[in-house]
Amino acid sequence: MTRAHPLELPSGRILVPLYSDGYSFSLIAISDDGGATWSSSEPLVGAGAVQPTLVRRRDGAIVAYMRKLGTDIPVKKAAAAAQDPAALKNPYTELKSIKADAKSIYAKDCASCHGDEGKGGLGPALKGSTKSDAELYAIIANGIEANGMPGFSGSLDGQKIWKLVTLIKLGKSDD
Repeated sequence: MTRAHPLELPSGRILVPLYSDGYSFSLIAISDDGGATWSSSEPLVGAGAVQPTLVRRRDGAIVAYMRKLGTDIPVKKAAAAAQDPAALKNPYTELKSIKADAKSIYAKDCASCHGDEGKGGLGPALKGSTKSDAELYAIIANGIEANGMPGFSGSLDGQKIWKLVTLIKLGKSDD
């Protein structure tokens, strides 16, 4: 188990994470005598509770980070592939009638990463985007996995996504 790295505590206790991909559970091997004898924890069972990595925080707490077995990403990619971004057309041609709703959606789902005014923060600036409406729709709906941006197609319907696209494209930075 080359991925499992032991954690030695200040007390001398050694913890070694162990797992089974086949049964989707993990154990922690525990030794208090330098590895001469071992006992085990209760099983850590869950959806994909495998390949644990143990970390001791500054406050002394031990945290186990687990890898999820499988992923829903292929499903998202299949859905994204079925929806050709070039074929998408924004039903909104002006911002005035949807501005309040668009700003409310933005404040709830976008501002924490892109800033209250869309000027960037954790995520890039959105105001002044040169991306097409269809590109922005696809990004909001499907996310950008490599950049850590989640897709919102599971929590926002198409009309709300189009309202965000319209706000990004037609909103002014001083709005």
